[in-house]
Amino acid sequence: MSTFSYKVKQEIIQNVSNPVQAKAIMQGIICSLKNISEKGICFITENDMVKNFFEKNVIKLAGEGSVITSVSPSGSVFTLEVNPQSLEKLLSAVNLAFPISIDQDNLPKQKYIGSFIAGAFLASGSINDPEKKYHFQITFPNEDICNSFINLVWEFYEVSLKYSENSQGKMIYIKESESIEELLFIVGATKCAYEHINARIGKEIHNKVNRVMNCDNANINKSVKASCEQVENIELIQKTIGLENLTSPLQEIAMARLEFPEYSLEELGKHMNPPISRSGANHRLERIAKIAKNIKSDKDENK
Repeated sequence: MSTFSYKVKQEIIQNVSNPVQAKAIMQGIICSLKNISEKGICFITENDMVKNFFEKNVIKLAGEGSVITSVSPSGSVFTLEVNPQSLEKLLSAVNLAFPISIDQDNLPKQKYIGSFIAGAFLASGSINDPEKKYHFQITFPNEDICNSFINLVWEFYEVSLKYSENSQGKMIYIKESESIEELLFIVGATKCAYEHINARIGKEIHNKVNRVMNCDNANINKSVKASCEQVENIELIQKTIGLENLTSPLQEIAMARLEFPEYSLEELGKHMNPPISRSGANHRLERIAKIAKNIKSDKDENK
């Protein structure tokens, strides 16, 4: 089963529609490569579609025999090597030169900035399955290129990226779901962007339902506890002074509570004759609670 990262990269490559766009993507790939020097390129990837795209476009831009591809024994890792002579042609074709950098002089036209960003993602980016967590990242060979990339994305799209370092190297990353979705639209992975949105909305609805259910359960527990206390108060009065010594309105609600301990205050109020409001029912039960409290106090004093 393919990962969400694989699906994004697949959609990016499938949507390449012209040589200028492909060249902008190649420029983004090259700017994010770690193993590149005047001695050549050594590009390692586990993605077969990225391997095919890079291989095909190096040949288009630098000529036949310009790239050598080898496969690991497991068949899951591809190593693509470009020799120094071919690299010189390749860099010239995508408007780059050593030292590799991202600046206004070598960027593609504004229309293809999204493709440049897509290329960086194809080479060294990853994105988590939105059903699990929100995280998008791209690693770069050095901090300068990271900072230039952060400035580029902010300048053209006002998407804020963060910088970090770990065992994988220097990287930019995003953890905000809506910013990730915006970047997916920018790089041309529209279907994956909508998939990410749907996953986020599904999680938000699920979380909201859980909050409502937890709130309902808390209210039910509170109501059950209150009802039990009310029944205890009424039974105490019944055993001591007798319910017949209560006023008619208090007798009525006391008898109703004993008969219907599961009723809410609103339901109890409707059961009165004539019906009373929820607050009216609550007021009567509070008066009963006060009488029960006085009975308990008298018992304590007589001990």
